[in-house]
Amino acid sequence: MSTAAITQDIRRARRAFLLVGLVLPVVLTAIAAGFIVAWLPDLPETIVTHWGPEGPNGYSSPVLYVWVQVLLGLGIPLLLTLPILILMKSSWGVTCRLLAAISAGTSALLCVVFVGSVAMQRESISTGLSIGAVLALGFGALLVLGLIGWFVQPNVIRSTTQASDAASPDLRLAPGEKVAWFGTAAMGRPGIISLVVSVLILCATTVWVFMIGDGS
Repeated sequence: MSTAAITQDIRRARRAFLLVGLVLPVVLTAIAAGFIVAWLPDLPETIVTHWGPEGPNGYSSPVLYVWVQVLLGLGIPLLLTLPILILMKSSWGVTCRLLAAISAGTSALLCVVFVGSVAMQRESISTGLSIGAVLALGFGALLVLGLIGWFVQPNVIRSTTQASDAASPDLRLAPGEKVAWFGTAAMGRPGIISLVVSVLILCATTVWVFMIGDGS
């Protein structure tokens, strides 16, 4: 495959990655934050922000949900996608596709959990939801949107460097002969380091959100 064709495949994959991993989470975050802001007048001055095994054990102002939704809803997708968009310009692989799907799924989880947590505390209506049901819906959204984000992206594994190295201008073919190029694309060390750091920060953030029981 020519370098031009490989470059075109990488560009196509990057566009899909950007839409799934960053644009979609930004749109979901904006919608979720809009719902929470619209419901602020319908909420008490202090609402539950954390549930433990024995029930609510953390309280704060409803505005906290807006800030957490925006900060995490935008921060995590940026953390997962920007290193890839910056570092992976001449090659592409399955890791990039997976990170975009994780970004979309995580964004869906956060939006459902935060919006659901606020909705169940509105004073004018009774949703009948429990925090367990909200979490179940959130993880269901993570799974569904993550799978959708995975399958809508093209399965591209390309490297322009390998294509350039493999190209041979002196290749001579007899009539009827065919050739094929085989190779693999791997993420470089800077990309791997960025990926590991991103996942660690994502895990730490997730633990902070669900385990901190006070209003800090």
